[in-house]
Amino acid sequence: MAISHNALMVVLIVKMMIATSLQAQLGMEDGRLTDVQITASSCFDGNHCTDRARLNQPLGNGKTGAWSARTNDQDQYIQVDLRQLHEVSGVMTQGRNGYSQWVTSFRVLSSLDGLTFTPIPNAMMAGSDIFNGNSDRDTIVTNDFSANIVSRFIRFEPVTWANHISMRFEVLGSIASKVEGPQKALGMKFGQIPDNAITASTEYDANHGAERSRLDTAAGAGKTGAWSARTNNVNQWLQVDLNSFYIITGVITQGRQDANQWVTGFRVESSDDGVTFNPILDCSGNQQVFTGNADRNTKVTTEFARPITGRFLRIRPSSWNGHISMRLEILGKGAVAGQRFEPLKLGMEDGRIADSQLSSSTCYDVNHCVDRARLNQVAGGGRTGAWSAQVNDHSQWIEVDLLTDFMFSGVVIQGRSDANQWVTGYSLQYRPDGQTTLIDIVDENGAAQIFSGSSDRDSLVISMLPLPVTARYVRIHPETWSGHISMRFELLGDGPINVVSTPGKLGIEDGRVAASSLSASSCYDGNHCVDRSRLNQPRASPFTGAWSARTNDLDQWIQVDLRQAFEVTGIITQGRNGWPHGQWVQSYQMSYSIDGKDWILVKGCLAETQIFPGNFDADSLVENAISPPVTARFFRLHPVRWNNHISLRWELIGMGPTTLAGSSRKLGLEDYRIPDSAITASTQFDANHGPQRARLNLPLSGALKGAWSALTLDHSQWLQVDLQGNYRVTGIITQGRASADQWVTMYKVAYSRNGEDFTTISSPGTPLQDKVFDGNSDRSTQVTNYFAPPFTARFIRVLPDEWHGHISMRIEILGAGPVANMLSDAVPLGLESTVIPDSSLTASSEWDPDHGAKRARLNLARVGILRGAWSARTNNVNQWIQVDLLSPYRIFAVATQGRQDLNQWVTSYKIACSNDGATFDTVQGICTNAAADRIFTANTDRNTIVTNSLPVPQVCRFVRLLPATWNSHISLRMELYGEGPLTE
Repeated sequence: MAISHNALMVVLIVKMMIATSLQAQLGMEDGRLTDVQITASSCFDGNHCTDRARLNQPLGNGKTGAWSARTNDQDQYIQVDLRQLHEVSGVMTQGRNGYSQWVTSFRVLSSLDGLTFTPIPNAMMAGSDIFNGNSDRDTIVTNDFSANIVSRFIRFEPVTWANHISMRFEVLGSIASKVEGPQKALGMKFGQIPDNAITASTEYDANHGAERSRLDTAAGAGKTGAWSARTNNVNQWLQVDLNSFYIITGVITQGRQDANQWVTGFRVESSDDGVTFNPILDCSGNQQVFTGNADRNTKVTTEFARPITGRFLRIRPSSWNGHISMRLEILGKGAVAGQRFEPLKLGMEDGRIADSQLSSSTCYDVNHCVDRARLNQVAGGGRTGAWSAQVNDHSQWIEVDLLTDFMFSGVVIQGRSDANQWVTGYSLQYRPDGQTTLIDIVDENGAAQIFSGSSDRDSLVISMLPLPVTARYVRIHPETWSGHISMRFELLGDGPINVVSTPGKLGIEDGRVAASSLSASSCYDGNHCVDRSRLNQPRASPFTGAWSARTNDLDQWIQVDLRQAFEVTGIITQGRNGWPHGQWVQSYQMSYSIDGKDWILVKGCLAETQIFPGNFDADSLVENAISPPVTARFFRLHPVRWNNHISLRWELIGMGPTTLAGSSRKLGLEDYRIPDSAITASTQFDANHGPQRARLNLPLSGALKGAWSALTLDHSQWLQVDLQGNYRVTGIITQGRASADQWVTMYKVAYSRNGEDFTTISSPGTPLQDKVFDGNSDRSTQVTNYFAPPFTARFIRVLPDEWHGHISMRIEILGAGPVANMLSDAVPLGLESTVIPDSSLTASSEWDPDHGAKRARLNLARVGILRGAWSARTNNVNQWIQVDLLSPYRIFAVATQGRQDLNQWVTSYKIACSNDGATFDTVQGICTNAAADRIFTANTDRNTIVTNSLPVPQVCRFVRLLPATWNSHISLRMELYGEGPLTE
C-alpha cells in the first residue's frame, strides 16, 4: 500500500509530538549537562568550542552561536557524557546562530563506557543509520528513535553539511535503571525458574498446568505442549515469580505445540509483592494490548518500549485462537535490588514464631496476652482478638524474639477484632543478637520515628522502616491509641541472616545461601543450574556435579546475592564432579555490587583488572585471596578460560554481615565531637559563612549563617574535615543552606591519611574518572550517599561540582572507628617495648644463651655479654624465630634489623602464621608468584629498619619468621605491627 508524502509527514509530526511530550530534555540547553561533559574531535578555536553547542545558544560576547569543527571531514564528532545511564529517546539539532552553517545529515552513536560506540538505526529510513539534519541557522529539527536506547554517552558524527560543520543540540530521554550487560532470557525455557514459581488463574487439568508454559515445551508422557486455561475469558492469566527484582524488557510467546491453540493478543502486568499489579499502558494511558501468535510454534518477541522493574510478571490473554493456550519466555536484566529487600512475613500470623518467643510489659489478663497478638487473630473460646495491655500509658510494649538475626524491614498492624480498641501510633526498637542495648528506629532528624497505626478494628496498616536493620529482638511501643492499647501485628523481613563473625565460608557450600540467592547468565538445562554450583556438590543423577553454562563465551557469569553486605576476602573454586571428559574453569574475573545494578571489577595489586587462576582438574579446591577485601552484597564470577566447557562449583570466604547503613554512625560534625578547628575550607564568603557553619542541621543564629558558603563560585572550592584519627568512612550526608536557597547539587569526595596526598573517589569500573555524587535539591532535606567500597582515612574533602544559587552546604560524615592504619600508622605489638614477654619468644636454635630469641627485639643494643640480636646456631633454611602473642591478632606488617654489634643480617625471609602453634600457614604471594610462598626483602646493614607489609593481613596467635638468605650469619631484630587482640 502506498503512503502519500503528506500522510507520512502527518505520522512523523504526530510521533514527534507524542515523544516530545513524554521525554524530557536532559540538560544541554539549560546547563544541567556541564561544559566538562561535552567533548569533540576538534574545535575551530576557543570561541567555537563545545560549550557553544547548547540548543538555542546565541552569538554573543565574542563567542559564536554553535560548536564548529576545526576541519570539514567525516572524522569529526561531538559527544556528551550523561554521567549515568539514561533511556535516550531522541535528539534535537540546530545550525549556527548568526552565520549560515549547519549540519544537513548525521549519525548518532551510543556507548555505555565511552570506548565502544554503536550507531543508532533510523527506523524511518529502513537499513540506514543516517538522520536528517538542518536546513537553516535556527530551526529546531527533532529526530525520535524508534526504541529508547539505554546509554551514557551520545555522539553526533556529521555526514553532510552546509558551508561548515557547525551545530547545536539537545538530547531527549530520562534516567534509566543502571544494569550491566544485555537483556537475557530469565529462565522459563531452561528451568532456572522452578515450576512452583509459575502459576495461573486456572488450568484445564493437571496435564495442561502452568508449568507447561515454558518456551519450546513439547507434549509428552500425557502432558500437553502448553498451559491451557480452564475457561476462555479475559479474566485468565499466567504469572511468573522471578524470586527477585529484575528489569523486564520483553517476552517471547508461542502457541500450543500439539494443537491449533494460541493467544493472539495479550496485556502485561507487573508487581513487586505479588498483590498489587501495575499494567503496561500505551501512550493514551490505556492498557496496552500486545500482538501475540498466529500459529503453534513461531516465536513472537515483544519488547517493551519502557522496561519495567518488578518481581512478578503476569500475562493476561485478551484474544485467542481455538483456546487460551501459550508458552512463554521472559527477557530482562538483573537480578537487581528493589527499593527495599522484598519483605516476607516472619511468622506471627502463621505460628512459625512460637508463643514462647513473645513477651510484653503487661497483659490485661491471660485472655488478652501476647499469644493473642497474631495478625488476623479472631476472638473465640473466651479469648480476645488482640493483645491488650493492663494499663494505658507510654511504658507499655510488646516484643518478639526471633531467636537469631533477621533482616527486619517493616510491620503490619491491626486493632482488636472484637472491640473498638487499636493503637493509632507507635515507635520501634530492635536489638541484634549479642547486643544488650535496644536501638531506636529514628527519623532523619535522629528522633524516635512515630509510625502510623490503625484507625479501625481489622484494616491492615503496613509501615516500612527507612532502612532495613539486622535484628533478633523487635519491640513495639504504643504511643497513641483509641479506646485501649490493643493490637495484632506481623513483622516483615528476610532471613535468617547468615552471620559469620570471623573469616570463613559464607554458606554456598552448606546451604546457608539459599538457591534463590544464586543466579547465572545461563544454564545448560535445569539439571546443570545454579543450585549445582555449591562447593563439593557431588553428581546425583540426573543432577550434575556443577553449574554449567548454556554456551561457552565470555558473556557467561554466575552470581550470588548475600542479602546483605559482607566483607569478602577470598574465593574457592572446583570443576565438575563425576564427568569423564573433564570440565572446569581455568581462570576468571570477579565483580561486585552493592545494589545489583552498578558492578565493579576486582582489581589487582597494580590496579589492573584481576584475572584469578582457576582449576586444573574436576575436584581439587583452588583458593584465591581478594586483597584488599571487598565489601558488597552481590558477587559475580566471570569465566575467562575453561577446559571443554564452562562448569564450576564455588564458595566465598569472608565475614559479616556489615550492612552499609547498619555499620555507619555519625562521626561528630552535628554534635560537635569534631571541633571547629578540624573543619576548614578553600575559601569562605566571610567570617559568618565559615566552614564551622557546615555542621548538619545547624540553623541560622543571629549574624552566623546556616551553612558554609564559598567566596567564589568555581571548581577549586572545597570543604574539609579532619577526623583526628583514621576512620573507616562509609558515607556522607549533605544539606543546603538553612537560611537561603543555596545548595550543592553535585560533588566529588577526596580523602587522605596525612592531609597532603588526596585520592578522589573514582567511578565504578572507570578508575581514571572521578565519581560525581548527587547532592541536594532544597535547603533542608538530607541526602545520604554511601561509598562503595568504604575507605580508611583521616581527612575528608568535599569538592562541589555543581550548585544552585551559591556554593553553600552542611554535612555529616558516616563511618566507624577510629581504626588502626594498616600501612602508614600500624600499631607495634610490643617486641621493642617489651609488652611481649621474653617467654613468648622462641627459636629453632640459638648460638648460645647470650644470642637467644629474647635478643630479637627491635633497636635492642648489646649490653655486656648479651648480644645485639638473636643468632641461630646454624645457617640453613630450617631456622626460624617465633612470637606467641597469647591471643589472635591481625598482623599487617613486620619490621626487621640486622645485628647491632656485628655485620650479620637476614637479607630475605618468609612469614608463617598459626593459631594453635602446631599448624603453620606460610604467607603467599598475590601479585607475583601467586600461590607460592612470599619472599620478603630484608636488610642490607646492621641498623636500618626495613618494614614489609603483608599482601593480605593475617589473623595469628603465633608468628614465625623463616630466614631464606643472609649476610655472614643468621642474626636479626624485629617488630610486629597489627591490631587486637581479636575476639575468637
